[in-house]
Amino acid sequence: MESFYTFFYFIYAFFTLIIFFDLLGGYFKNKLLYLKFQNLSILLFLGAYYLLLSTRSLKAGADTERYLNFYNSMYKYGDSIVGSDLGFNIFNKLLVNLGVTPSLYLFFVSLLFVVPVYYTFKQFKSINKVFLLWFFASLFIFISMSTNVLRQGIGGVFVMWGISIYLNRENKSKRFIIPLLIAPLFHFSLILVILLFFISKYLKNIKLAYSILFISIVLSYIGFNLNSTLGNLPVVGNIFLDRMDTYLGENIKNYTVGFRIDFLFFNLFFVAIGYYISNMKIVKESYKQYNQIYIAYILLTSYFVLMFNVPYSDRFGILSWIFIPFIMYPIFDLSPFKFNKLKLGVFILGISLFIIFNVISV
Repeated sequence: MESFYTFFYFIYAFFTLIIFFDLLGGYFKNKLLYLKFQNLSILLFLGAYYLLLSTRSLKAGADTERYLNFYNSMYKYGDSIVGSDLGFNIFNKLLVNLGVTPSLYLFFVSLLFVVPVYYTFKQFKSINKVFLLWFFASLFIFISMSTNVLRQGIGGVFVMWGISIYLNRENKSKRFIIPLLIAPLFHFSLILVILLFFISKYLKNIKLAYSILFISIVLSYIGFNLNSTLGNLPVVGNIFLDRMDTYLGENIKNYTVGFRIDFLFFNLFFVAIGYYISNMKIVKESYKQYNQIYIAYILLTSYFVLMFNVPYSDRFGILSWIFIPFIMYPIFDLSPFKFNKLKLGVFILGISLFIIFNVISV
C-alpha cells in the first residue's frame, strides 16, 4: 500500500513542477511548450496513473480486494451478482465471457476510471487542461474514487464526462446524454446528481439555493433523519433502503456519525469560492453556464449535509465533490495574462489539500 502512494507522489510531484514553471511563465508572459500538447500531457499523466492503478496491491484501497474476490468467484463458480448495480455486473460478466483471468482484472476495471477522466478534461478548449487535471488529482477523491468507492467512483467520472461535454458542446449536440445514462448503471446515486444538475439550469434564483443550504444545515444540526424519509418513498424507497442496508452492515466503529463540521467547512469553502468566481465580470460574460454548475453544487451540498447522520456519509459527499473541478475551471483560462494571482492561489490550495489529505491523511 505504501508503494502505491509513494509512486503516486512521484507522478504528482513531476506534474506539480510543470504547473509551477507554467505559473512562472505566466508572470513573465511566456507560455510553456506543453500547452501546445495538452491532450498528450494529460494522457501521459493518466497513463502513468493507470499503470500504477492496474498493478496496485490488494491493500491499496478498501474496495480492491473485495471486488477482486467477487470477480474471482464469478470467474471460477459462475456467480453473477456484485451488488445491485446493473452496469458493473454486466461489465464483470463480459470479462468472464471473454476469458479475462482474475490476475488481469484490475487492468480492465482501472480503464473504467481513467478513460472517462481523460475525456472529461480533453473536452475543454480554452483552459489549461493539465492544470485543471492536476487540481483534481490534488483532491482526496481522486485516489478514493478509483480504489475505495469503486462503483460510485466509476459512475462519478462518467457524470463528469457528460457534464464536460455539455459545457463544451457545439451546435447543441446531445452527446453528453450517453455518459450520463451510463453513470447510474454503475451507482444508482448518480441519478440524483444528474437530476439536480438539470434542475439547476432552471433555478435562476441563487438566493433560493442558499436558503435550501441554510435550512439543510439547521435540520442536520438538530438531527433530522433524511434517510428514513427517503426510505418511505414509493419505488425508489426500496432501492435506497437496499443501498443503506449495505452501508449500515459494514463496520462503522471507527466512523464518526453525526453533524460533521469538517465536511461542512470543506464544502462551504468551495461554496465561497464559487460565489467569488460567479461574480467576476469575465465569468458572467464568457462562462454563461457557470451558475448552473454552482447551483448544482450548492444543492448537492445541501443533500450531503442532510445525510451527515448516516454512516459513511462521505459517500454522499462524493456526489458534490465531483463538481469541484467545474467550480474552479474558469480560473484556468489559457491566457497567461488572466487570473495570475488566482492561479497562484489555486496552486497553493491544491498542494495544501494534497498534503493535508494524502500525506498527513487527516
